[in-house]
Amino acid sequence: MYELFRTACLDVTGSVALVEWSTRQDGAVHRFTGTAEIDGVVRDLDGKGNGPPAAFTDALRAAGLEVGIESFAEHGLTEGPDSEAVAYVRCRVGGTHAWGAGRSTWVLTASVRAVPAAVNRAVSAAG
Repeated sequence: MYELFRTACLDVTGSVALVEWSTRQDGAVHRFTGTAEIDGVVRDLDGKGNGPPAAFTDALRAAGLEVGIESFAEHGLTEGPDSEAVAYVRCRVGGTHAWGAGRSTWVLTASVRAVPAAVNRAVSAAG
């Protein structure tokens, strides 16, 4: 069952591949900067939002993708400081909706990884 989830929601490749990224917080505003390959073209990203995933999708919109977050959830896989986290993001890309997931020992990284997984699933579903 996990292998199905991993291939369908975690290890999703497609039109958006995040190359490098960083975030910072200025008061209540989160800033996302980075580089992504979008449809084969390397693009600089810069966005802001109420959290890192929202700032990431703002940066993708600035790069020309019509994308927004509809839902977000996260949890630890086990107890303790070394636990991995999984984040789930439901995105709308154009008129298509899809869930994606990210996994990491750092919840911030898990949440950022979930965004391109959802975007790529939505783009693939839209054909």
